[in-house]
Amino acid sequence: MRTRHAIMFRLSNKVVQVNFQDHTEIMLSSETKVVTYVNKKGERSTYPLNSAMESANLEMVKRLKYTKDILTHMLNVNVAMVGKNGQTGTDKIDATNPMEGTQ
Repeated sequence: MRTRHAIMFRLSNKVVQVNFQDHTEIMLSSETKVVTYVNKKGERSTYPLNSAMESANLEMVKRLKYTKDILTHMLNVNVAMVGKNGQTGTDKIDATNPMEGTQ
């Protein structure tokens, strides 16, 4: 799925990967319950899923919140659209800009 700020994939191993326009990435693994963040320099950091939102890495937290907003929106739209011609409406997501205030 594509938004104004990112492209989201669900990989065959069920990992959700979000590639942002500024070349950062978030990967969520439900199996290992970790968040992996790749910054603009290509440096990887891994955090436990249950505490990632409290991380001192504010750039990662901002993008993780954006990812959560997108996933929540997709789930809500899919539930609301069940039985309505298969339309999902996911192309109208307007979540907070995760790149706002970044260099």
